[in-house]
Amino acid sequence: MIQRLNNYKKNIDLVKFMKQIQYGFFEPKHSTSAKPILERVEGNLEKKETYTIQKNNKNEFIYWSTKDNNLKGKTIIDFVINNHNKDFHNEIKLSDVDNFLEPISKNQDFKANLISQITISKENNLTIAKDLSVLIKLDDRRTLYNKGLSDMTIDNPLFNKIMYNIPGTDPLGVGYISINEDEVQAINIFVNENELNIDKSIGNSQNSIMCTSITKEPPIDSLVIAETMDEAMAHYESDYNNIQTQNVRYIATGKNPSLEQLRLIQKNIDELNPSTLIIATSNSLKGEFTQNKILSKLNISPDRKMLNPSSLNFRGFIDVEETTQLGLINITLPKDVPNFQANMDKLLASIENKQQIFNNLHQEGEPFTIEIDTEGKKDAIVHLKFNNSKMNWKISADLINEVKFDNHPFIRRDVSIQENFNKDLIFDKNDKLENKNNNDIDNDKQKGFSM
Repeated sequence: MIQRLNNYKKNIDLVKFMKQIQYGFFEPKHSTSAKPILERVEGNLEKKETYTIQKNNKNEFIYWSTKDNNLKGKTIIDFVINNHNKDFHNEIKLSDVDNFLEPISKNQDFKANLISQITISKENNLTIAKDLSVLIKLDDRRTLYNKGLSDMTIDNPLFNKIMYNIPGTDPLGVGYISINEDEVQAINIFVNENELNIDKSIGNSQNSIMCTSITKEPPIDSLVIAETMDEAMAHYESDYNNIQTQNVRYIATGKNPSLEQLRLIQKNIDELNPSTLIIATSNSLKGEFTQNKILSKLNISPDRKMLNPSSLNFRGFIDVEETTQLGLINITLPKDVPNFQANMDKLLASIENKQQIFNNLHQEGEPFTIEIDTEGKKDAIVHLKFNNSKMNWKISADLINEVKFDNHPFIRRDVSIQENFNKDLIFDKNDKLENKNNNDIDNDKQKGFSM
């Protein structure tokens, strides 16, 4: 059956198949025989769907759709599943797709022409996104202005190549290009002025990161990790006097970075060899949790000049997670390394120190409930459990940094005064404007003007 399904992708002309009356497609004027484009109007919403059809290097018909929110080409199999799932009482199966397409494959009206003019796709996902009008030129900057950002930052070469407008809202949303090692994987979309809405992102945002351009060759001075790119830009604008002369890259992941995103950040560290790693996540519960996740998973290669050699003795593994009520950290220490007991003693001493700090600050009892599981033959696991609060995650980040990196100055935490750097930026600009207006009033009074 799998072989038949693969044959359908090549042998059934997807354009002819989709132009059947029941699907409601028509060809717009800008459609060509080399790259057909089909459009249809969805229901009574007058919302237009656009599909671009090409072939892949296996000679299979593939399409991109504004409806699917996907930057990877899909096949006739995907189209049948998406358009006929409601025809089945249970979820459609591949056997149902096979039964549906088998008679179509034998119909000469839908047989693919072996010398079809349809081109093999050589376009990257960014081109496809532009072609589908998912992205348009960044002419409406109101969403960014609402974040406190100025044209100076928006037009900076670090940022201006990764930002586009997203049609459909007023003001227009802003989309940020998100990449992995090879190509654009997703468009992360801001649909309002409050936060990055991952659910509305196009493509695979959890397997890619938003990265600014590098204006000079590596090594770089600073690698700055933020949750959202507008917070990264606000950090840059707030710290402009210090950072403008640096060779710097900003990376944003969205909330709660995935393991793949952390792997991509690790690759940036290894290849760019930054002098300083700056964690600039928001001053919030989520921002502190994200800092912990970054610290728990990133490693600094042994040949790093800035790394304190003593921290190389840590050979454990750290996992962090949270529930609504609890923060959880599991630290695994292999027993088969010579410094196992030293690692364990250091960890327990650090936990005790952090408990004392917490007690002195808050007098709310010990933040950590600790359990040590040593029954495993190879590993000992230290389980930490505490209330899911911003302060507790701050303390646990200090713990991880101390145990894993010996608090080395290579890693720096930049934290905003308010919830994030955008709010700091807005407050600072409003404060300067208020002071200017007050000075203008005072000057007018001195000149004899009355209000």
